Amino acid sequence: MPGASTVTVHADRETHPSRAVAQPIYQTAAFAAEDGPTFAAGATEPRGEDFYTRFGNPNHAQVAAVVAELEHTETAMVTASGMAAITTAVLALVSAGDHVIGQRSTYGGTASLLLNLLPLPGRGHHTGGPARS
Repeated sequence: MPGASTVTVHADRETHPSRAVAQPIYQTAAFAAEDGPTFAAGATEPRGEDFYTRFGNPNHAQVAAVVAELEHTETAMVTASGMAAITTAVLALVSAGDHVIGQRSTYGGTASLLLNLLPLPGRGHHTGGPARS
């Protein structure tokens, strides 16, 4: 089995095969489409990598491929922000009737997620301070 350094360098080769020694960094926010149907397909494709950078771009696909290989998983997900990551994780794992416990001192966006979004019908939350010994 190759080492982590080898995996890190080569795991993304299948995402965008090219002759480049180092894959280019995509600094664009949006991507062009040839026509309306192609645009519509890109806009509705789950985890599309060439529609809008916050949804994903070729570099996100590269990072996800490397992380998946390093973690020995089928796939990995890369988000454009920490709030996107925590929202995705919480909404994927919290169901009606579940209770989430969060600390009092936290990032404002996380607090808003726990205090305003999660209290939807059937979900609860609780905030508490650090454990004291």
